[in-house]
Amino acid sequence: MKIPHWFFWDYLTQYDGDKHQSYFDAYKFIKAVKGDEFNGHLRAKLKSGKVVKLYHKDSEKISQLALDLIGAKALPKIMDQDTDLMPIPNSDMIPKSGETHKIISAADRVVKAYSSTDPKHSLTLNSGLRWTSKKRPSHKESGSRNMERYEGKLTLTKKVKRPIILFDDVYTSGSQAKAACKFLTDSELEVLGVVTLAKTTHTPNKKAFEWREDVCEYDDSPFDWDSF
Repeated sequence: MKIPHWFFWDYLTQYDGDKHQSYFDAYKFIKAVKGDEFNGHLRAKLKSGKVVKLYHKDSEKISQLALDLIGAKALPKIMDQDTDLMPIPNSDMIPKSGETHKIISAADRVVKAYSSTDPKHSLTLNSGLRWTSKKRPSHKESGSRNMERYEGKLTLTKKVKRPIILFDDVYTSGSQAKAACKFLTDSELEVLGVVTLAKTTHTPNKKAFEWREDVCEYDDSPFDWDSF
């Protein structure tokens, strides 16, 4: 199955060569959204036109800038029907764990930024996708990352009445996005695509930021001996 994957920043890792300044900026944006520490500062031009230097202590403001950009500038380019924005759950996001999760707060900010543009189509936050039990954060899990490790570990705690766009901060292997997409489509729900702030890459482009469309693809068909 193939669905679109839209993202704005390249998240460059395992690369020691020359790269555009925007890659250092992208790193700080993503670290701020994830709540991780970073060194140095980010120069940003605010809506007022003022250029400021933002540091780790300003992570909340940096995060808001990133999420507002996705909601107000990027999503209107792809929205063509009323849709639910559904966050891919954090590792501790299980049934009855409440709404105080980073990814829910981030998705809520995106929805509000989108809604502020007076759009033709509505976007609603649906935080009903949950893990059946707490799991280790994906970056701390050993072994290969594939969607099979998440099979049977997702559940829905809220009704879904509209098509879905999945949302996450960074798309690395895509295993969780693919698992979420399979779970939802197996539940006879429509998934329009995946939106993330960034996608991990090991090769730089000219610049780190540009609204890009990629593909989230998986094939779970069984091995067929008779096809050979």
